[in-house]
Amino acid sequence: MAIKFVRIVWYDAQDARDTWVNIASEETIKWMDELALVVSYGYLIKKTKEYYIIAADLCDDLTVGRMTKIPTPWVKKIQTIRVPVQKGK
Repeated sequence: MAIKFVRIVWYDAQDARDTWVNIASEETIKWMDELALVVSYGYLIKKTKEYYIIAADLCDDLTVGRMTKIPTPWVKKIQTIRVPVQKGK
């Protein structure tokens, strides 16, 4: 099974910092007008029309750790990174 290592640039959902905010304040307007751009690196475990799943950790027995599911419409760019993978001894 060939598993690619990828770099994904994507937009993440955000929560307002406080419970109550003034929507006319400069800080809130700035927050509303900006998206949180995230860059993640990981092993591409699954890709569908709806989402990508990447894992930060991959063992030679195909056990993975720290998986993230990213909705496809949130993805701005994805590129494959060439990484030499060696079997454990």
